[in-house]
Amino acid sequence: MKLVDCYPELLRDIYDKIEDLVAEAGAASPTVDIAWYTTEWIREHWSGRYLIRAWWGHGEPAADPEGENLPGINIQIDQLRTVRGRELRDAVLEVLLLKASHVRPCHLATAISALVEKEWSTKKVYVPFSPAVDRTIRDLAVWQDFGGGMADIEKVVNKHGLSQSSIYDAFRRVQKARKEEQEPTLPGIY
Repeated sequence: MKLVDCYPELLRDIYDKIEDLVAEAGAASPTVDIAWYTTEWIREHWSGRYLIRAWWGHGEPAADPEGENLPGINIQIDQLRTVRGRELRDAVLEVLLLKASHVRPCHLATAISALVEKEWSTKKVYVPFSPAVDRTIRDLAVWQDFGGGMADIEKVVNKHGLSQSSIYDAFRRVQKARKEEQEPTLPGIY
């Protein structure tokens, strides 16, 4: 069971697009899911908001103040047109620098941010709060720490700050989701 399956359709769509972009760039890493970290950052920071045009803080790309380039100086114009696009670029760049080893992290971070900006900045989009996603992420962390029921329950309780019954409930939810993934329900049976 992938955590992305718990996301609302809107975030699953952007996850898929980012994943395709990362694969095209040849930056796919077996140890770090760049698309998941980016989508998770979007979910955590932009949830509960309408991503309307005004929210993005549209502006024009930076221009050369002199009107022409100075000899020998290459002035870089920011490809991102919005404040939120730049904010996302900085977050993605941080993920790439800390967690992934990519040859040109600035270019990839800008490409991912430009994709999200192009996709959402001209539409009225609502990113819903996702308490179900939060719970699923916590449940999977409990599952991993509990180790299939072999770990000391007191350590798991102390680590997550949950009661024993909450730990067992989380464990059951993950077991049920895994079983449903392996054995889908037959049609007509409820």
